[in-house]
Amino acid sequence: MQTFRIVHTSARHLLLRASLALLAVSLVSAASGKPTPWNDEPSPWKLVGPGAPYPLESVTMAVVPGPPDTIYAGNENSGVYRSVDAAMTWEQVGPRFRCIYLIADPANSARLFLIAEEGAFLSLDSGDTWTRVVTATGEPIQEVEVFTVDSQGHVYAATLAGTVWLYDKEPSWTRLNETPLPTIYSLAVAPSAPHILYSGTAEGMFRSEDAGVSWRSVGDHLTHVYHAYQVSPMTAVDPFDPDVVFTAFHLNREWTIFRTESGGDTWTEVPVRNPQSLQFDPTGVFYVGGRNLMRSTDRGASWDTLLATTSYNILS
Repeated sequence: MQTFRIVHTSARHLLLRASLALLAVSLVSAASGKPTPWNDEPSPWKLVGPGAPYPLESVTMAVVPGPPDTIYAGNENSGVYRSVDAAMTWEQVGPRFRCIYLIADPANSARLFLIAEEGAFLSLDSGDTWTRVVTATGEPIQEVEVFTVDSQGHVYAATLAGTVWLYDKEPSWTRLNETPLPTIYSLAVAPSAPHILYSGTAEGMFRSEDAGVSWRSVGDHLTHVYHAYQVSPMTAVDPFDPDVVFTAFHLNREWTIFRTESGGDTWTEVPVRNPQSLQFDPTGVFYVGGRNLMRSTDRGASWDTLLATTSYNILS
């Protein structure tokens, strides 16, 4: 599950122009666990993406769990691209949005959710057409920062204003939390307990145990730092244990990862610096993208370097 965020315009442009997401290949292609220089041969990694071998700058990706080999990539200048043959060929679909973050609904492969500089949008036809994310009264929801979706197809949106919304009936959304959280930068659902959500905010981590209606602060010692300004999800929950969570904050001039195995009661610093994305796969293997692609099979106790790059950041 992918979940990523918007940065304010000036900071976002600096980050996106300096970063390039070119990986539309399976993580298992580097199963040896040995570092793989980006430009060296032979390599189990292949450079793919819209426009390859000179790919466009793709800042977000979504893999559809239904139809095999269907992948979407979002570009900051020319919109959403769709591939139905495992990234061998691509076509541009829909308006030419300036994309920030894109997710696919695991329960409905034709349903996509997009955050762009132009706003937040929903597609019900695999990206061909898009409509704005709106309230029950038809008003656009402002400053949507992140989408996340659980395995049952419940889609949540969170905003910079600290509000959390549920997509419960097309085309409108229902606000869940009457009392706003601090500025929200990330949102994640526990796959094994979908009523449990975590939110990374400007004042630390929060946890909900009633599907986003009420929240409590967890990890009070993290409230003095700001959540990461990234275009990728920076909070990830273990697929089998809702109390195991990784998140990243800006601490001592570095992006630093913290882990809890107690639902936020205690947190431990993880010795991997400057992440750009955090994600579990369905088997519980944890990945960190950045200048390198790192993998842990033991909840962060040890790490393998799967891919070492020199010029690009791995954002998805």
